[in-house]
Amino acid sequence: MNHLLPPIKDMTLADIPPSVGLLPLKRALLLPQGQLPLGIFDQEAASSLLAPLLKTRLIGIIQPSLDETEGEFEKVGTIGRLTSFRELPDGKLTLSLTGICRFHLLSTSILQDGGQEGKIDPSAFGGDFISAILPSIDRKLIKTGLKNWLEKHHLGANWESISLLSNEALLTTLPMLLPFEAIHQQALLEAPTLEERAQIFLDILTRG
Repeated sequence: MNHLLPPIKDMTLADIPPSVGLLPLKRALLLPQGQLPLGIFDQEAASSLLAPLLKTRLIGIIQPSLDETEGEFEKVGTIGRLTSFRELPDGKLTLSLTGICRFHLLSTSILQDGGQEGKIDPSAFGGDFISAILPSIDRKLIKTGLKNWLEKHHLGANWESISLLSNEALLTTLPMLLPFEAIHQQALLEAPTLEERAQIFLDILTRG
């Protein structure tokens, strides 16, 4: 690795390079301060993914275009930092990315190894480096909406663990874990503030 990063808590916009490798993932959401586990089972995919991670430990997680235009991506993604890495005996890779900050995607290019690289601008998301103090939210209303949504989709939840989450962790962890539609995931990602993310989250739960 040729780029020494400070601890996550000390990172700033200055630590984000102007270009990063891109990992397009459909219906996968990485929010700032969230944790995204990944399993890489294809050797070609592993090679194109590891190249940028070994260079900077950073990669841009972004959704393919919601209108399914080939080769196009959504305009907002998240910088993920490699925080754990393991190679299994069968050669498969498991790794974990921590969300650092969001970015606007300016342009893309194809690398020699077939991977994607994007020129990015994270300047609008400097607030992602600061732990926001979220005003009180109606957790009872969210719990009711979540319970109804889970029942409709035949899913369960560990309510004791959910009750222990802070408001900020609740609005980071649950939107990432729940199998929402891609358009809803993108709306959650692009919400300017935690308050707006909370409202979008509740709207998604309510509409089912």
